[in-house]
Amino acid sequence: MSAKTDNFINKNKRASVIEGVRNKIPPSITLAQAILESGWGESGLSVNANNYFGIKANSSWKGEIYNADTHEYYNGVLTYTSDDFRAYKNPLASFKDHSLFLHENPRYSNLFELDFLDYKGWAHGLKNSGYATSPTYAEKLINLIEQYDLNQFDKKAKSLKNLGYIGLVILIAIFTILLIKKFKK
Repeated sequence: MSAKTDNFINKNKRASVIEGVRNKIPPSITLAQAILESGWGESGLSVNANNYFGIKANSSWKGEIYNADTHEYYNGVLTYTSDDFRAYKNPLASFKDHSLFLHENPRYSNLFELDFLDYKGWAHGLKNSGYATSPTYAEKLINLIEQYDLNQFDKKAKSLKNLGYIGLVILIAIFTILLIKKFKK
């Protein structure tokens, strides 16, 4: 791994594991989406709005908004446009909202019936549920997960889930404190 990729993964793996344990979303999927949607944290959207997941701001969004250029596939044709996206105070808020977004949106409910370790099923499920318009979205996520061994974090999160509720609460508190300290730097 390059220093850039190693740094991004190390900086965001805790948030992915915490959200995975809390919300039953495989950390490998969260990390792969963050990598892909934010361009390793270097896209204008992630730098200027702390939006690591490309989540758009529709009329129900009550937070800050950031307008950015983007691209979508319509009937297989790549189209460039601009759109309003959700803006966050820090990357951790983006990771938390990503989990809420998937949980609260009924079109993703079928994902939570999948096995926690089935990152391929999750990748295809996200694509089929309309998370992204790219025809190769699932394959891109799977390739990132396999290239960077991101599913190791799924196994860690599953182990944490097995520790029990009290141990989990303590670990989440510790990880949250560490993340807050890291983002304050």
